[in-house]
Amino acid sequence: MATNITAAFIQQWNDEVKQAYQQKGSKLRNAVRSVTGVTGSTYNFHKLGSLSANTKTRDAALTFLNPTQAVVSATLADKYAAVTIDKLDELKTNESPRESRRP
Repeated sequence: MATNITAAFIQQWNDEVKQAYQQKGSKLRNAVRSVTGVTGSTYNFHKLGSLSANTKTRDAALTFLNPTQAVVSATLADKYAAVTIDKLDELKTNESPRESRRP
């Protein structure tokens, strides 16, 4: 593993992080379920199983599908994590992990 990080790599990483932050999750917004205004510590999502469409000719009977149904519960909780920073690790980078930066 390389112990030297070039300034160009650090700048590229900073630019990518800022760009991802500015997108504010727009790339993943449509990939997840999002519910606002939840009260309480749990929320139930209703889930339908996957289906496959069938072909049909004119005047043929329809085939009705019955997907599996389930309820998935999401438990809301506040979580915290303390991160220790070694002073020797600070010397290897040009960024200070102790500083809080906001674009």
